[in-house]
Amino acid sequence: MKTYPINGETSTTQLAAPPRVTGRRKPAAFTLLELLVVLCVLALLVSIIVPGHAGTRPGGQAFQCLNNLRQLMGANSLYCADNRDALPMVFHGAYIPSAAEPNKPWVTG
Repeated sequence: MKTYPINGETSTTQLAAPPRVTGRRKPAAFTLLELLVVLCVLALLVSIIVPGHAGTRPGGQAFQCLNNLRQLMGANSLYCADNRDALPMVFHGAYIPSAAEPNKPWVTG
């Protein structure tokens, strides 16, 4: 406590103590966890938005159709490689195989 003279009288006042210094500092930047959360949210938003824009691109449907055709041709080639170079049976038209038929095609229509 300090004593201060005021108008000839002495008064005692208690000064506020200086702030205590602890071992912790104020964070100067984002933490790693905060950055990861932001990146995850951004990735989630991008994964929602990007497929919606695939159809708006000119030729987007044609590109998707070509990709599906490529997948079917690859499956057909693998089937031939596994089955003595024989193509899978495909019947067009009104043919509907019975359940007991041994040589059923993999697709009809």
